[in-house]
This record gives sequence, C-alpha cells and structure tokens, in this order.
Amino acid sequence: HHAIVAATKATELYKSKMSVLTFPMEDGDLKRIHSEATEETTECFQKLTRLDSDGDAFEEHLSQLSVSLSTNSDSEVSECTGGLLLSYLQQNKTASKKQCQSLVHDLKRSHLTPIIENLSPEIEMKDIADAITKIETEYYQNAKGPAKNTVYDDFVKNLEEERHQYEAQLKMIKSYDADLKIRNDELQQQRLLHQQQVKVNNSLQLQLQEQLMKTQPLAKQVVEIGKCMKEELK
Repeated sequence: HHAIVAATKATELYKSKMSVLTFPMEDGDLKRIHSEATEETTECFQKLTRLDSDGDAFEEHLSQLSVSLSTNSDSEVSECTGGLLLSYLQQNKTASKKQCQSLVHDLKRSHLTPIIENLSPEIEMKDIADAITKIETEYYQNAKGPAKNTVYDDFVKNLEEERHQYEAQLKMIKSYDADLKIRNDELQQQRLLHQQQVKVNNSLQLQLQEQLMKTQPLAKQVVEIGKCMKEELK
C-alpha cells in the first residue's frame, strides 16, 4: 500500500515537471524534459519507499511506475509506444501540425497569392519560383515541432499540381497578349495608311482648286470674246 501511495505521489511530481511544456516544440526538447522529470520522479519514489522491507514489491512498483511514464518499442529506432510520454508526444504532434499548416497557409497568401491573382504578361514563372523560395525559407525559420516536414511536403505536393495550372494560365495570357500586339500593330498600320491617303486626297483637292482658280479668268475672257463676236455679227 505504501508503495502505491509513493508511486501516485511520484507520478504527480512527474506531471508537475512536465507542465512546463509549451506546444508545439521539438520532440527532442520534449524527451529531454521527460528524461529529467523521470529521473526526479524515480528519486522521489525511492525516497518515499526507502523504509520498505519488501524488496520485490519495491521493484515491481518501480517497474510499473516506469511503464506508466513511458514504454518504447523494441525496434532499432526506439519509439515511444505508451505511457504519459506518448500522450505528450501526441499533443505536441497535433499542435505542431496545426501551427505549421496555419503558417504555410499565411505565407502562401502573403507571397504567392498576390502574384497568382494578378497574372499578367509581365509575370514570369521565375517570379512564382522566387515566391515559393521565400515561402520555404520563412516556413523553416518559424515552423515548430515534429510535423514541420510532413506539412511542408504535403504543401509542395499540392503546389506542384497548382503550378501546372499557373503555367498554363500564364502561357495563355502571354499568347493572347502577343496576338493583341500583332492586331494593334496592324490597326496602327491601317491608321497610318489612312492618314497618308487623306493627305494625298487633300493635296489633290488643293491642286484642283488652284487649277480652277487659274482657269476661271480665261473662261471669262472667252465669254467676253464670244459676246463681242455676236455684236459684230449683228
């Protein structure tokens, strides 16, 4: 009974030591704090049970205490598979995933979305690639916890599919812009030809007017001569 009470108090001490955790954090830091807390918890249990005469019961309860704190797999890469540590690791992973997803979403909205929503002939695929580089740099500067690589890998996978769409849209815009420029050049040439034609027509009209002005006095003379001849015939 005494060992059970000691184990309970030791477990409470462990939880108290682990209360300093702030999720998300790196799993390595979490496990380091766990190791320190486990060491203090074991010492606490040993002090509370130092007068127990039943050595077998002591070892049994100590073993149970250790298992309640953490159990590990037997594989080469030892992984936590149970105990209080596992629940902390799972909480950390959940918090990390949430923080990383929110971060990459905000970075995309900040660096990439403005380019995508304003695609124009001036935009190049390099501009999109540069934006993605900025996202990756700032992401790994600020992402926390064990989910950072998985979240970013998922982001890149989805982004790769989107990039094909962006590239197709950009090519379409650039093609349309090139066709529009050709059409504008043709219209400009037509305007120039029209202006030149107008100038030629105006010049011809001016020449005709000048010719008419020159021939009007001569016509008057002919009329006068004709009148005089009629008078003489009378």
